[in-house]
Amino acid sequence: MKKILLFNFILCTFINVHAQTYINTTVFTPRGTPVEGKTLTSGELTSALISAWRIQTLTDFPNATFLADATRTYNCHGYAWHISEGGSPVVWINQYNDAGNPNVYKYWTDGSYIKVCNEADAEKIHYYTGDHSAIISTIVTGTYESKWGPNIRIRHAPTDVPVIYNGSFRNYYASTKVIGSTANLCSGTRTFSVKNISGATYVWTYSSTLAVVGPINTNQITVQKNGTVTGAAWVSVQITTPCSTTSVNSNQDFTTVGSFVQLNDIAVSYTRNQGNLQTVDFDTLNNVTIYTQTGSFSVTATTSLAGTNSFDWVVTGPAPGSGYGWSNFTKSGSNCSFTLSGTNAPTIPLQVTLTNTQNGCTTSASNNKIVVFVGSIQGASMTAFEVSPNPASTMLNISPADNANQLSAIEKNSITPTIKEIRLIDKMGNIKLTKRYADNLTKTDRINISDLPNDMYTLLIFNGTDWESHKIIKQ
Repeated sequence: MKKILLFNFILCTFINVHAQTYINTTVFTPRGTPVEGKTLTSGELTSALISAWRIQTLTDFPNATFLADATRTYNCHGYAWHISEGGSPVVWINQYNDAGNPNVYKYWTDGSYIKVCNEADAEKIHYYTGDHSAIISTIVTGTYESKWGPNIRIRHAPTDVPVIYNGSFRNYYASTKVIGSTANLCSGTRTFSVKNISGATYVWTYSSTLAVVGPINTNQITVQKNGTVTGAAWVSVQITTPCSTTSVNSNQDFTTVGSFVQLNDIAVSYTRNQGNLQTVDFDTLNNVTIYTQTGSFSVTATTSLAGTNSFDWVVTGPAPGSGYGWSNFTKSGSNCSFTLSGTNAPTIPLQVTLTNTQNGCTTSASNNKIVVFVGSIQGASMTAFEVSPNPASTMLNISPADNANQLSAIEKNSITPTIKEIRLIDKMGNIKLTKRYADNLTKTDRINISDLPNDMYTLLIFNGTDWESHKIIKQ
């Protein structure tokens, strides 16, 4: 009976005989190298033969454990290198392809696996003189799992195999796959690793879009974004073991994603008492003070950023009823509303935050934009300062707005129409003029713009607390 069983094992190599037929099916190693597989189209084992082979094999190898019935659909190489890794479809893989060229060897010659010195580091086993492959069992320590030709799949000791497999002549192989998330790296750190192999050396390299955190000469590497850059990223490792004749390079590709949200991505507009829509001009600033009249206000934030956007509004100042004259604050998505009332320069400081999600990454502006609404008497100007003439050719006059002179002493103290600093900025954001004032008394000044090219400029006036913006035309 053992001779009959041995003959059935020999059928593992010569599969295109008797009643079974196959068609060639290409499968691939983990690195994408094509391997010739064979798909059974007819000639599967009968139920009687399946049962007989199982009984006879377990009788001849009483210390082995049955795992799956006999079938001609796959063999030892097909199971060990392809099917056990989740490969599909189920195929039979021969040691050599139909042209007589190495076939199963591609799994370790293309770098998908590397030869290691001992069984403890191995995942795959190749019986190199017996045309047989197995995997290390994760269920019972010290055992293998393999498919014996068209016979049963079985768990067995390393040398408890048919004599034709030459059980004492084995090579051990470990995967070189880099483990780690390939999702977009939005923030924080990410660790990549390969199998920790005894006596192996590891040399990691990485893209310029990444920075390393910690050592780079172990079986793992931890990286983070290199600044705020966005773009393709990769890590690669060169693995050398004492038993491998050549080093193997493995890599992992992914993408780093910088912060999507910049402060200039947030635009704010408002209406007062359901009147005309007014746009808040932030220019290059993060915060702006709007001098306006009392009343009911509706404020809206918008952005042109792609992806999913959400806004949040927060009142950063004192609670209503504490003498600051704001009430009825409500918010919903990109909108908020409130009321300014009273004559003591009612004030509400609003902070808006934009959160944007793209490509699986969520980012918010690092500094939120702030709009401070200051209400004054009925008919008050929108600004604390006036700039004239506009357009101008030589001199610009800066003076308190008419309404600032109409305010009470308390209101003047709140608005503080004094000049601490002025800046003149061109359309490209370049500062063309800066002037600072050391005293706390300056309310008027003149600046010479005769040397500037004819164009549109932004004049910024700082009162010690807030910046005020004016568009200026030089002609």
